Amino acid sequence: MGISKKVGRADALFPELVDNNPKALLCKEIARGKHDTELILVHHLNEFALPFIESLTEGYKVRKIVGIPYSAVQSVVNELCNDFEVVVPDSLGDIKEIVRKEVLSSKENVIIEEIGGYTSGIAEILDKRANVLGIVEDTNQGHWLWEKAILKRLPVISIAQSKLKRVEDSYVARAIIYNTERFLEENNLPSLEDQRILLLGYGNLGSHVAGYLEGHCKSLIVYDTDPIRLISASGKHRVSPSFSKADIVLAVTGNPNHSIKINDIEGLKSGVFLVSGTSKRVEFDLEAFENHAYKVEYGEDVWTYFIKNRRIEVVNKGEPINWRYSSSLPSKILDLVYASIVYGINLLDDRLVKPGLNEISEEDQKRIAKMYLSVYKVG
Repeated sequence: MGISKKVGRADALFPELVDNNPKALLCKEIARGKHDTELILVHHLNEFALPFIESLTEGYKVRKIVGIPYSAVQSVVNELCNDFEVVVPDSLGDIKEIVRKEVLSSKENVIIEEIGGYTSGIAEILDKRANVLGIVEDTNQGHWLWEKAILKRLPVISIAQSKLKRVEDSYVARAIIYNTERFLEENNLPSLEDQRILLLGYGNLGSHVAGYLEGHCKSLIVYDTDPIRLISASGKHRVSPSFSKADIVLAVTGNPNHSIKINDIEGLKSGVFLVSGTSKRVEFDLEAFENHAYKVEYGEDVWTYFIKNRRIEVVNKGEPINWRYSSSLPSKILDLVYASIVYGINLLDDRLVKPGLNEISEEDQKRIAKMYLSVYKVG
């Protein structure tokens, strides 16, 4: 597929997503103060990472920055390298080993901020290190992983299911649609208006995606394995478990056991595009696809699997489409969400969090929201 530099259709969909001057005013305000604790950041290194990480230096020393491979922007990485120790691993699986070595070599108190639960795989080690004051987690994937961890001492704060985080869902949904349209346009493919779409997942994010897609694609079918969510979807959209006519399957379930498995391939049409909107590469069972394919073409933009007389096109290598062209989220919204992360770091630094998985209280969320309204002069 040839890439065209001309972009227009996607920009016309959601012009409010274009943000050329990202700031982290609220994060800076919350981080302000003197702290001796060092930070290890496992983070998306996109344009907003610069003001966010700069805001943290108002009160903390950043010991190490680990970039998430699929979202790292090289120009941002280069700029951060001027002032910080930065590493972007080849794969997500390398993150826990990088953090493990960093923690074991540190003689100072450290707090780990992460997006995806990558260090949950070394939970036992972190739990035994008294100088690890805690973890702050941002995603549902990470929340669920830390929920399973057995912790005797280590506190974990998750903002993934907070009300403040939910504010982000509407914008993430728009980013998923924006980036899907941009992918189609750059690859000279028909626009969303000419595509039959199957949306898998009707949770907080999926319901927003469906709302924006309805009426903006040729046809939309929604499906969720949760019967309650399916009933909810049926009140606004056409629902069906059938994949057979979909030109695009857009998956936002977050199911770690995959929403499209090898046994589902026979129900797909040949040439279908599989697009993920989940924070980790879990929606499609790519390992099984590879094992059962009689031919695989690993393109820069699409991995093509030939399975059971079908051509299956996995967009963006199965990574979340909403990070393909940077974050595509307004910096004010990211500042609100990431301010919760900074607030959680402060709570850990003040030793105000009990062992195990915790969430920021509603009272604290309202305090952050009031600060946001003041900083951005809203209302």
